[in-house]
Amino acid sequence: MTPNLQDEWKRHATRFMTRWLVMMEQRCRVRRERDRRISDLRSAVATNVTQEEKRNVILKDIHITEAAIFLKIAVFSFDEKQRRVLSELQQDYSLLGDVQWFNPESDIETLKYWIDSDGHDKALCAVADFA
Repeated sequence: MTPNLQDEWKRHATRFMTRWLVMMEQRCRVRRERDRRISDLRSAVATNVTQEEKRNVILKDIHITEAAIFLKIAVFSFDEKQRRVLSELQQDYSLLGDVQWFNPESDIETLKYWIDSDGHDKALCAVADFA
């Protein structure tokens, strides 16, 4: 977990999420990492996303996307707009195609399958699938 992700977590955490995080930390299941900016991703957004609204959608939570790319971790988010806009950018920034993005509400069956595979099925819920 990066400092930016920790801040995001604190802003949106429910009681259940907070208890879950504490339990994961007690089991040494939370990896602490520093924030990393991916300058070529940010350049791709600035160059290829011409609609200001879509650019703002991406930049609002770009730290989540950067962590997913750099740390090779899946994203779990209810933000369908973010996922859709990133899928449009994927043709100009190919690393987005490797990002797995699960919506805990709409991807329930796929998410269960992914969990059963211990997260090894990298083909599930790729951002590229939502273009």
